Amino acid sequence: MSIASEWQAILADLEKGFALLKRLPPAVTFFGGARITPDDPIYEAAREVGRRFARAGVPPRTGAGPGIMTGVPEGYRAALAEAPPCPLGGFTEGLAAGFEAECASGRIDPSRTQGIKIYLPFEPETNEAIDESVELLTFPIRRLMLYENSLALVCFPGGFGTVDELFEVWARRAADLHRDPIIFMGEAFWTPLLRALRAVLTDGPRKLVAPDVLDEVVVSDDPGRVLEAVTQAHGLVGFDEDPEVIARRLALEIPYVAGALGVTPTAVTVLGASTLAEDDPALDVAEVVLGALARTEVPVRVGAGGVLSRCALEVFRSLGVAERLQGFFLAPGAGKARKDELPPAWTDRPHFEVTDPIAHKLLLSRRTSAFLALPGDLHTLETVFSVLCEVQTGKLARRPIALLGSDYWAPIMDACAQVMLSAERRTISPEDLELFRIVDTAEDALAVLSGV
Repeated sequence: MSIASEWQAILADLEKGFALLKRLPPAVTFFGGARITPDDPIYEAAREVGRRFARAGVPPRTGAGPGIMTGVPEGYRAALAEAPPCPLGGFTEGLAAGFEAECASGRIDPSRTQGIKIYLPFEPETNEAIDESVELLTFPIRRLMLYENSLALVCFPGGFGTVDELFEVWARRAADLHRDPIIFMGEAFWTPLLRALRAVLTDGPRKLVAPDVLDEVVVSDDPGRVLEAVTQAHGLVGFDEDPEVIARRLALEIPYVAGALGVTPTAVTVLGASTLAEDDPALDVAEVVLGALARTEVPVRVGAGGVLSRCALEVFRSLGVAERLQGFFLAPGAGKARKDELPPAWTDRPHFEVTDPIAHKLLLSRRTSAFLALPGDLHTLETVFSVLCEVQTGKLARRPIALLGSDYWAPIMDACAQVMLSAERRTISPEDLELFRIVDTAEDALAVLSGV
């Protein structure tokens, strides 16, 4: 898909997706792998979770494909066939009063399962367990429609796509953009990955996120515990922001993104590092890489304020090629403070700013020749796994991806390999691990970025 076609598809998806969500009741969103088969015990667990939510009268929403995306609504519909739904029967505290009133009035029907499908040529049509659905072309808007008008997010085992969806909603929660509960179903799958995240994000020498960010999630094998984590939550709402406001913002910022990318050359995008300390060894390596790229006339793009953008600007200025450095930043929304400091030097030179995280991720991931990812917070992980997912599914062309810092990246990617290529199930292909390389030296990073 060309850049121009993608922008048009994004805007069309935005209209189609919100047209569906605005006429549906809030749902619990379920993420999980398309490759999980009905004979897998976790598939039956998904069906049982669906049955439990049917008895509570709260509909499920999935990606409408195979695997877990089928298992949950199958269980939901099976339970409804056995007994009529009991709206709000399991909810003593969680649901907003407005939802309860609309259910009681009959304006909305909680018995209908919901699906947000992504068009993939190799994946079948919307599964038969989905009652209300829309098929979208673009992953950024598909993810938005999965988690907006949602009460909670439940993550079953899956592959890069599931982890991509997880990190996006988790990063948004860490940024106080929503307070929906996040629940991990399948302890054997999620515990190694969560252990790795804790080791590199909070318990090691780097302190990249607040510890409570990792403490707020629920991990369980018990379908009853999953239901309880939602029904006992306080103050749940559907839309965390007025959908008209979201739509207007993106309708303005997506064309702005297209314009910004149209006037800047394809570049190497450098991710992460916004929460790194000034003396972090990964920054020393990145400085050498930036200098080498600047000397070979390769444009470079940075997307975070703070130490990385300051370092990059110093390097490119010292070599007299500051015009080849692109700054694409996420600006604070109305009434919100900037997450990380924008160096004063950037305020007097050309750069681009957007206020929506979806628009920002598009700025970083489109018209990019290669990626260099330093250690970072959940936003860094979100962007890296979004790129991996879109390359894996053919939505983005394959390009070099270098993950700098084995002390950070190896535990995460080793945990992914352990659970996604286990004897119990395979939620990715072995070839998917070849989409990236973990490096520690400037020489190795430059070799990956140049396609060697």
